[in-house]
Amino acid sequence: MANLKMYAVLTGDIVASQQLSSDELNRVRTVVKESCELVSHWSDDLVPYSVELSRGDAWQLLLTDPAIALRASLFIRSALLARCGVDTRLSVAIDEVTVLAETLALSDGPAFVRSGRALDGLARTRLLVNISAKQTEAPWVRLVSTLCDTLVGTWTQRQAELIHAYLPPNSPSQSAIAARLNPPVSKQAVGKGLRAAHWDAVAHALEVFEATDWAVVRSASEDSL
Repeated sequence: MANLKMYAVLTGDIVASQQLSSDELNRVRTVVKESCELVSHWSDDLVPYSVELSRGDAWQLLLTDPAIALRASLFIRSALLARCGVDTRLSVAIDEVTVLAETLALSDGPAFVRSGRALDGLARTRLLVNISAKQTEAPWVRLVSTLCDTLVGTWTQRQAELIHAYLPPNSPSQSAIAARLNPPVSKQAVGKGLRAAHWDAVAHALEVFEATDWAVVRSASEDSL
């Protein structure tokens, strides 16, 4: 079981999309597409399909490396908050994919099923990482996603912009981020903004998440059912 190939399926929908005009919703969809495209450049073959947009405000993305799922989720959410002032609910499922078809919409497997069902059940949170029905071997997974979700909910648009710039695996320096903001700010202002957004806590969560052997965690969870 521990040698199974694991994937991450991210399924999301835009919060309060019915309150957006057609132009605003198109802008939001563009930001989702552009963010997912940027994620695809983080490593070779990380994103085998373009993001699937459906039902006007829904979207789905497949990652071949589940370790990147939390970083990618925060990257997409921070982009929407920074550029559109809106958020997305987001369900992440880490599991097998049994069918890799010509398109993402035709692909299938437990990761797709679990991700979609979990999104439908989201109520008080906007981010959930799901491995199996019972996560007895890794209770920290839901804790980490809940804490990250809580932090995202406190970000201002400027803080989201700073976090978004800092999230890629090979993020630019604080000086480089300061210079490319519009209007430009000082390096000290970037550091202050990152601290206010609790970047150190986010970075620690990402470090733990990305060091995890997800095939082993999933197998242990399934064995405990």
